[in-house]
Amino acid sequence: MSKAATLLFAHGGGFCKETWEPIVRRLKNSSLLQTVDTKFESFDFKYHGSNRDESVEAKIDLDNPARPRVYHPASDLTAWTSAEVLQQARTLKSKSVDTPLIGIGHSMGASAMWNTEAQYPGTFDGLILFEPVYGNLNSDIVTTFLVSITLQRESSW
Repeated sequence: MSKAATLLFAHGGGFCKETWEPIVRRLKNSSLLQTVDTKFESFDFKYHGSNRDESVEAKIDLDNPARPRVYHPASDLTAWTSAEVLQQARTLKSKSVDTPLIGIGHSMGASAMWNTEAQYPGTFDGLILFEPVYGNLNSDIVTTFLVSITLQRESSW
């Protein structure tokens, strides 16, 4: 049994890596982890927290008022979140090849970890997933509903 482990935390959509700080604090004080050399790692996904990026403006398509659409690089959530998780995991594994890597994710982060492991089996030695987003995110009905209600929001505070 290994006496070391790396825990990689991935936050949910609209949040940042700091949301994990209370959990990490508790885990560091946990008697369970006192006998294991545990590294705690977290990161901000693109467009979140320290990686916030507003340099690319969203394009709104109102050609069909019954089916408005918004286009932005962040729209392909599954692809870019999974790519970021894979990059984080590979970086950590390259630094410590024999140390088990456990992915812990919430919502968007959980889905990205799940998808990464499905696409690249063995990326993680274990996964703990809270409320992973699941299903067809590109459903026309869901997309139309979400874009329509978002466009009705005030654009300034």
